[in-house]
Amino acid sequence: MMRIRTSSCFRTVVPAMIGFATVGLLLQHAVAAPFEYENTFEGADNTQPEGWQPIDVGADRMRIVNNAYQYDGGTPTFGGAHYTGDGSQLWQDYTVSVDFNATFWSPTTSTWSGVAARVSDDAEDMYIALVRGNQLRLWQRDGGSLSAMTNEQIGDTFTYSAGETWRISLSVTGDDQVVAQLFDDTGTLVSTTTAEGGSNPLHAGSVGVVGFWSSGNGVRYSNLEVSGTARPGMPTGSIFATTGPPNSVFSMDMWL
Repeated sequence: MMRIRTSSCFRTVVPAMIGFATVGLLLQHAVAAPFEYENTFEGADNTQPEGWQPIDVGADRMRIVNNAYQYDGGTPTFGGAHYTGDGSQLWQDYTVSVDFNATFWSPTTSTWSGVAARVSDDAEDMYIALVRGNQLRLWQRDGGSLSAMTNEQIGDTFTYSAGETWRISLSVTGDDQVVAQLFDDTGTLVSTTTAEGGSNPLHAGSVGVVGFWSSGNGVRYSNLEVSGTARPGMPTGSIFATTGPPNSVFSMDMWL
């Protein structure tokens, strides 16, 4: 089940004589709009949630199973999915959080589960908050390559066990403020990790769920929530007049 809410449309009425140049200036100074997005990932088995697309794996390994979005490990071992809904590439400063439940867990292996923010259209670039072993980490996917983020400050260690449902969140603000938080199955905050955007910071983008798993293992995601502000969008309404007498007006509908 999906729910999305953005700010309401407003109408700007300006003198027709000002022309497109002034309209463009108005758009540049439009205020970023608050938004919220939620998806429980409930749905028919072996389908994709509305607006979601798998990353680096086929739909047979990233799909809804028993009302959760399930990633099954295999080759390649990295995979997941991202949201591609209208306007999501304008999401800028926000927090995304999701529940995860792993079918296998060991602090001595490289398997991990995570949530992604500022995901690019092609999913080659993103910030990732991930649980690996007994640590909460912040990584960046840059052009398809994964690496730890700049000046990563790793938080407290913890003990996660397979089958438990924990919650992970990722907050992005400005060009270089990235914060991950992890909550256990009682809702208690157990770890916080911070990092900087590095030499190639991401400025806006959508959200995703990702993991790194071998064959026969995997993770289930549910109850994803996003809230924050988005960049001003382009006009979605119609310009009714652009020329006319000095006192004539035109109206323009804009979504912010």
